[in-house]
Amino acid sequence: MSAETNKVLDRALSVLRQFALRPTGYTAPELSAELGMSKTTTRRFLQTLAGQGFLDFDPDRQRYTLGLLILSLSTGLSQQNTLTVAVQPVLESLQRESNETASLWIRVRLEAMCLCSVESDQFIRAVSPIGRSVPLASRIGVANPPTSPSTATSSDEWRTARRQQAAVTSTIRPNTSGRPMSP
Repeated sequence: MSAETNKVLDRALSVLRQFALRPTGYTAPELSAELGMSKTTTRRFLQTLAGQGFLDFDPDRQRYTLGLLILSLSTGLSQQNTLTVAVQPVLESLQRESNETASLWIRVRLEAMCLCSVESDQFIRAVSPIGRSVPLASRIGVANPPTSPSTATSSDEWRTARRQQAAVTSTIRPNTSGRPMSP
């Protein structure tokens, strides 16, 4: 953290970021433990963010979740971001031509974040929620292959599933060299 940042604001934003990881939300004690903050500080942040509309509070469950104001901020971003505006027609064209979901993911620190997406209308399709982040060192592979020889119906199925998974599994690594990446 640089000397130019505001520590209180940094901590409040870390509280908000945490909610993106858990759609069911948090109680104050859960969030306090997750972030390693005191319960009093955590409760103050939660009450302030809820008072401003960034979080909602369910008094029956004593649980905080993201508030609707977050949605209005993301809508504003998607309408103001020049990259999103420029790429939207291209994604729409790709989706029409391929009949598959077309998405634009960008690097944000050490994560990839979905900036915009045009979903396929296929019954089985990839879904890329706008704003979703995944670590750049994530694995992409075959959906639901047998996880062990005992869950495969035959040894041939096991070997075939593992070969297919090895063929399509790739590791995404951040380019830290500063040079363009080769194909």
